[in-house]
Amino acid sequence: MIKTQVIYPAVKLFGFDAFGSFVNIYSKFDIDPPLAARFFNNTFLKIYEGSNKKPADYWDSIRPVPLQTGEIADYHKKDSLELAHQDPHYLDSMDRRRNKLRPIGLIVTGQSFSHEKKRETFYINPLLKSVAYNTVEGWSGTIGGRYTKRLDTLTYSRRSIRIEPAVRYGFNNRHLNASGAFTYTAGQKYYTSFSVSGGKWIYQFNNANPITQFSNTIRTWLFERNYAKFYEAWFGKIHYTKAVGAGLRLSGDLKYEDRIPLENTSWYSFGNRKLVEFTPNYPEEIMTENFKRHQALVASMGITWQPGTQYIEYPDRIVNAGSRLPVFTFNYYQGLHNVLGSDVDFSKWRFDITDNLNLKLLGNFRYRVAAGGFFNTDSVAVIDYTHFNGNQILAAAEYLNGFQLLPYYKYSNKERWYAEAHVEHHFKGLLTNKIPLFRKLNWYLVTGANAFYVNKDKKYLEVFGGLDNIFKILRIDLVFGFEEGLAAHRGLRLSFHRFGRY
Repeated sequence: MIKTQVIYPAVKLFGFDAFGSFVNIYSKFDIDPPLAARFFNNTFLKIYEGSNKKPADYWDSIRPVPLQTGEIADYHKKDSLELAHQDPHYLDSMDRRRNKLRPIGLIVTGQSFSHEKKRETFYINPLLKSVAYNTVEGWSGTIGGRYTKRLDTLTYSRRSIRIEPAVRYGFNNRHLNASGAFTYTAGQKYYTSFSVSGGKWIYQFNNANPITQFSNTIRTWLFERNYAKFYEAWFGKIHYTKAVGAGLRLSGDLKYEDRIPLENTSWYSFGNRKLVEFTPNYPEEIMTENFKRHQALVASMGITWQPGTQYIEYPDRIVNAGSRLPVFTFNYYQGLHNVLGSDVDFSKWRFDITDNLNLKLLGNFRYRVAAGGFFNTDSVAVIDYTHFNGNQILAAAEYLNGFQLLPYYKYSNKERWYAEAHVEHHFKGLLTNKIPLFRKLNWYLVTGANAFYVNKDKKYLEVFGGLDNIFKILRIDLVFGFEEGLAAHRGLRLSFHRFGRY
């Protein structure tokens, strides 16, 4: 049996040398312990209450090897820093530094203002998400943000509240919309979240928002293409999420919408291209005229499960550390007919399997496969159809959750069954690092495919290949799409992934 083990790690990286030492002492072996049933579970690390509050005398009494001079100095330094980081003057100075206005924050990422002593943070949405142009509202302005407050003094406490107000005004249709959301997060052991939201807002027919506000502004104002289609709604929503252990997470929603049609009110485009005109504000691919005002009350529930999930147990919480196995997700949606005047009556489901496989030297392989459809279609509004997340602009759609060349609503449907798949392989440096000179760029090859099948008349496939990590922020893909009875079409897609989707 091992009694003493000493490890001396050392590394050289980018001209820096790092080294250290670890001493492990093993004692009090028990080769036949009385273990209770199911003693070994998915917890691979457990930290007991008071583990970091023991006095120095306690550690001296059980430590067979005394601390070295350097280790004693290091502990004193860390203890002093811990106290210094709790000092009000230090917290104020850090707030002043973090709260400085930054142009990139105001325009691209948003600006945060923190007050650490009160455990509060204010966040203001960036300008790119506040100013927009579309054919329904003309130019619009949105003022929104987020207020977050931790309810406990512990830095990593889950107990918090979040308030998210927003006001939006369309200068052409003169509609004023406002909404608000309140979220309470807790969970002594596992994560729990409850939120209530409501108000009046503008939505895309596909609530997944396949075209972002910024992208739609560019396409509408400069290229006279109003791909995004909108409706307005008074709404109220309740959402609940609960992690229950063993890799399981449950969720439920109840949402009411009074859905109001919108018409185009602006036909101006800076590009003003010949032979190009704006289209009506409804999905022409599946509708011949605008939809009528109606009410919808929809309940939904979801189950997410990742087998083999492991946990780290702290005295005040349990943290999900993930698993190497896929994530399984099932969602069910029920339109509640004649409840609160609801006009919809449908039953819809979807089952997803997602995974991210680290193949080490061979790269990284990601995939998402899904199946879904309708059990009941007695009364289905276009908004509640199955929508595949298409893309008709230069900016890439969300990887593993969209199609890069697919028209937005062309294949929206209420069929009983469909299948969908997305696969993507990042070769990292497996191939590009073998090319002299080119490997100095640190550009990585990416390839993959997206496809769905509804029936023999509704099926689609696209394959792509590209380069990632260009200037550390850019990805470029060349995509080939294949539709039933049509020749292949191709296009380029760009993604500035460091800054998120706009």
